[in-house]
Amino acid sequence: MAPGGSSWPTPRGTSSVLVENPAAVAVPVRIEIKAVTGAQVQLPLNVWFGVQRTKHLEQEVRATVDGAQFDVAMNLFAEHDGFDARGPYVHGKKGDRFFYLVWAEPDQDSTLTMFARSKFMLNDVDASTLRSALEGSSLICSVDYAAEDKGPFGTIRPPRVTWLSA
Repeated sequence: MAPGGSSWPTPRGTSSVLVENPAAVAVPVRIEIKAVTGAQVQLPLNVWFGVQRTKHLEQEVRATVDGAQFDVAMNLFAEHDGFDARGPYVHGKKGDRFFYLVWAEPDQDSTLTMFARSKFMLNDVDASTLRSALEGSSLICSVDYAAEDKGPFGTIRPPRVTWLSA
């Protein structure tokens, strides 16, 4: 379903995201990856990527695609000093939360093994966008790897990533 639709599908296994905390708001997040094939990095032929949920790789797709999207979720909290996010897709300590995009290759048993990750930092999302999410909007994290010159790994920050509410 396109961003801005009535609802996004609930990511697989996200029941633990909807905590019984009246201060938490369950927020759908769409991570959109654009133009992987145009990235300024030479990738092995059989590379896959997906999102990391706790310690597991999910929603795997071939990295040779022209784009991909991953639907995840998080619990968002308004706090006296800003915002905080938690959930199985959210990593890092308070004040330094992020989502991981995992890059993997199949081993001899065809099991995907991570060789690198990209981080999308939640503290790069502006306060008005997070406020919209608390009021019922979804978040979109849009990444264009073709626009970069540093490779697709490590911490990906604006302007290489943009955060929007929908």
